[in-house]
Amino acid sequence: MSKIKPQIKKNNPSKSNYSDGWHIFGTVCMIGEMALTLLGGAKNKKK
Repeated sequence: MSKIKPQIKKNNPSKSNYSDGWHIFGTVCMIGEMALTLLGGAKNKKK
């Protein structure tokens, strides 16, 4: 997927905002996973 996105940006500049939105979405997902992992680790440590 990462190889396709740059081509889309070059061919269709108008879709750059759409691609940026997906990058933000991916970042939020990564942060969410990190938060869940930290919370899960804390729960396991308490047990």
